[in-house]
Amino acid sequence: MVVSSSSAMLPSSSAMLPPPARAASNGEKTEETPLVPLVMEKASGDPGLLRTVGLTLSVIAFSVGLINFNSYLMKEHRFPYAGPLVLIHMAFISTLSSLLICVKPSLFPALTDPERRVSLDLRFFVVGALPIAALFSSSLILANLAYEHLSMAFLQMLKESGIVTTYVFSLA
Repeated sequence: MVVSSSSAMLPSSSAMLPPPARAASNGEKTEETPLVPLVMEKASGDPGLLRTVGLTLSVIAFSVGLINFNSYLMKEHRFPYAGPLVLIHMAFISTLSSLLICVKPSLFPALTDPERRVSLDLRFFVVGALPIAALFSSSLILANLAYEHLSMAFLQMLKESGIVTTYVFSLA
């Protein structure tokens, strides 16, 4: 059986779909083009877009999970100590980073590549690493203390807006 039109093969619910795009006299698509098929067409042709969307969704999912877990953990009868919690967190991350350097040193070109190698002396740690570590740890401690006083929705909104703020400042 030969079908001359592709619309004859669509299910009955296709009547609610927008009409397909019509080509104008100059070959361009008119404004009747539905948005979703265009986005899907671009997404299917660009694996970078799908990867970006996937990474964005995973960051949001992990962020929500971390906020919920820290809120659960920072209750008075569980473990309401923000400082030691951050210390445990940073020790764990330092251990994993050291393990990753041993397993795959190519991920750290500033430490392993002879051409781009950074010297790890006392000045580097005092001027470069210590201020960043102190500010980051104080940021984590204050964020963990906020779980005692703020609602979950507000905390999630603040954390996600930090991503946007970082992006905006990176453009400047």
